[in-house]
Amino acid sequence: MKTYAVTYDDQTRYVSAPTAAAAKFDVARDLMEDLDRRDRGRAFRGLRVHVCKDPPPTPQEVAAAQADIWNARHPVGTVVSYWRGLKEGEPSGTGATRSPAQALGDNPVVWIAGCSGCIHLSHVEASDG
Repeated sequence: MKTYAVTYDDQTRYVSAPTAAAAKFDVARDLMEDLDRRDRGRAFRGLRVHVCKDPPPTPQEVAAAQADIWNARHPVGTVVSYWRGLKEGEPSGTGATRSPAQALGDNPVVWIAGCSGCIHLSHVEASDG
């Protein structure tokens, strides 16, 4: 089996599958579980698939790359909103980042002033302005 990189929005998943179509279907099936029935057609349209010639990155490499992207866009001291649980509703708090984002195991995280512990970057939003 080949390894395929399936890209949607700003995320990439690596899938081992016999064909590109099978890889695309695997990712679309996972996406459809989270989508409302009328939005499911959108799951297929936004997917791009290509064969990986090199081995896929490790989860730690992916986390480090996500942290690097965050750091390029948001310097230390950026005011952010963060969610401790599900990222829905009002944020758990706001504060300025007190460190660059970094990979902590497989997770890209950042430390925020006034917040104990670190917060996963998927649960952080930079304030506008």
